[in-house]
Amino acid sequence: MCLGLTHLNKCNCKLNKKIMNTDLKQTKRTIYSSLYYFGALLLLCALVASFVLAGTKLGFLENLPGCGVGSGCDVVTNGPLGSIPVLKWPVSFVGVAWFFSLLVGWLRGGFYHNSFLWVIRVGVLGSVGFFIIMIGSGHFCKWCGIAHVCNILFWIIAEIEHRSCPTYAK
Repeated sequence: MCLGLTHLNKCNCKLNKKIMNTDLKQTKRTIYSSLYYFGALLLLCALVASFVLAGTKLGFLENLPGCGVGSGCDVVTNGPLGSIPVLKWPVSFVGVAWFFSLLVGWLRGGFYHNSFLWVIRVGVLGSVGFFIIMIGSGHFCKWCGIAHVCNILFWIIAEIEHRSCPTYAK
C-alpha cells in the first residue's frame, strides 16, 4: 500500500482512488495493510531474538533464556557458526544490525523499491543457509530459529507488499 499522499501519483495501488477521496486523517489510518504491520512485527521479533543472542556476548545474560550450558543454543552460538571467521565478531551482532536496518527500511516504505527487496532476498538466503548448517550439525538453537523463521516469513510478506504496488519502484 502507498505510504503517503506524495506517493499517490507514482503508485498504482488498489486503494489509490479510495485514498484520494478521503481527508488526510482518514488517509493516514487506512494507508497501511495488515500485512505491513505483520511484517514490522516479524522484524521486531527477529530483532528481539537476535538481541537475546547478543545478550550473552554483551554480558547482559549469563545463559540464553531456556537454554543451558551444553544446549543446542550454547553449542551453536559458541561454536564455529557463532562468530564471523576473520573478524571474530559474533553473528548475533550482525543479526541485531541486520534486523534493525530492515525494520527501519520497512517502516520508511522501502518495500516499494526493488533494491530493498533484493536485500531482503539475500538475507533469506543467509537464513536458509544457517538453518541447513544448524540442522546438519545436529544442534538447534531456538533463538536462532525464531530469528530465521521470522526473516523467512517477513520475506514472503515483503514480496506480497511489493507486488501490491509494482509500478512505484520501476
